[in-house]
Amino acid sequence: MSAGPDKIIISAEVAGRKKILGAIEVTMNARMDESINQGMQRCGQKLLIEMLEAIDKRFQQTKAREWENRGRKKRQIVTSIGWVPFKRRVYKDSEGHWRRPLDEMLELKPKRHYTQSVKEKAGYLVSELAYRKAGSVMGWLVGTDISHTTMGRLMQEVDTVLKVKRKNQTERHNEDQTVFDFLKRHMQYEVTCALRQQRSPFCEILSQPSYCSNLLSPDYGP
Repeated sequence: MSAGPDKIIISAEVAGRKKILGAIEVTMNARMDESINQGMQRCGQKLLIEMLEAIDKRFQQTKAREWENRGRKKRQIVTSIGWVPFKRRVYKDSEGHWRRPLDEMLELKPKRHYTQSVKEKAGYLVSELAYRKAGSVMGWLVGTDISHTTMGRLMQEVDTVLKVKRKNQTERHNEDQTVFDFLKRHMQYEVTCALRQQRSPFCEILSQPSYCSNLLSPDYGP
């Protein structure tokens, strides 16, 4: 026998102001966890809206302070907690380019609605399931219908981001290797000059590239 529902008020402090996010009615029975989950999802959506608009206002006072404010425009995105509508400011910068600082922070492209976390989840599901099945599971997770074609597009976007990250890592590795090679050659030259000045019999041994590489190795030492 289940008891009557309990009402829980959820609030949060955003940018120094207390906000009531909503009320959750929880009936004490075997499905009370689902009642809490659904209620927290709704409150999470409201919290995200409040936070996004607070961040957008902060951008107005900092990053976009010198830009021309062209007003606020609506946008909707699909997040891990469902559809979230919000307003954000649009600017023209000093070079005449249209700028949307909040969209840039969220890495949202024009006419795209899915956050990075949703894309990552979609990428994982597609790697494990057929596109249609993955779309059904993803739609259930975020509370909105997602077609198999959308899942395919999200997978491609995730793959593109990963390729860029791998390329950047490779470039950084190559830069580090270039610095290492320069230091190795410089050390070899310095050691050779010092030993030759002393006419040391160890000149040829200690100035070998392999010896200098060992000196530069992080594992070198007693």
